Amino acid sequence: MPPRKAAKDVAPVEETATGTYPAWSKPLSAVTAYWGVDLSTGLSSSAVATRRAKYGFNELKKEAGKPLWKLILEQFDDPLVKVRLLYC
Repeated sequence: MPPRKAAKDVAPVEETATGTYPAWSKPLSAVTAYWGVDLSTGLSSSAVATRRAKYGFNELKKEAGKPLWKLILEQFDDPLVKVRLLYC
């Protein structure tokens, strides 16, 4: 197996076809330069507000929950439970 290349020896990877930036394949200095972030101070309040307006909050969308009556009915959707209820 050949030795792994150091991060500085790897050819730069541009944005993917989906438009995402492959930060996982870049050195830290390239990622901070791309996003314009200073590691010692972070983002300014105005930069945070601008990025939130553009990208939104860092949250996943929530799925709609099942209603309570459906959860209760699913408890009885088992052959063993049906047999038990039938012969009680």
